[in-house]
Amino acid sequence: MAVRIFESFVGLTLIACTLFGAWLFIHPFIPLSVDEVNVCVAVFRYQIDTLERDIPGQIATDYLTVKHRDPPVEILLRLRSAKIAVKAGSSFRSSLYHQQRGWHSVIRSLERLDESTFLVSGGYENDGLSASGEEYTVVYRNGEWVVEKAVTKWVV
Repeated sequence: MAVRIFESFVGLTLIACTLFGAWLFIHPFIPLSVDEVNVCVAVFRYQIDTLERDIPGQIATDYLTVKHRDPPVEILLRLRSAKIAVKAGSSFRSSLYHQQRGWHSVIRSLERLDESTFLVSGGYENDGLSASGEEYTVVYRNGEWVVEKAVTKWVV
């Protein structure tokens, strides 16, 4: 009887681990600190506002990626807008850029320089011939994180 219970426990544990692993594979995410979440929101907001300024009305949905993974849901909720929908980057395909006015904004890395400054590497990756790399200096000012400077490093 004890062996049967143990076997059942091991079997259920393996099933649970497999399902959790599959869920992580399907829904990749990366844990971020509170400050990192706020910095990501500031950078993505800057990118969205820049898109609307530079090519108004041309982008319907912005797909977001942080460190090659989907951002936390909190970031997507905070960036909801009537102008541009936001979705997790894992659902982006280059056909969305070409056919459905999709855009893929990315944050490749976040480096904390001091208590009030982050250096963020990001840009966009729409397809092989539509990508960029920018460095954003994000500072904590007047109770919020803001992009102080954006420098384009490369464009394809």
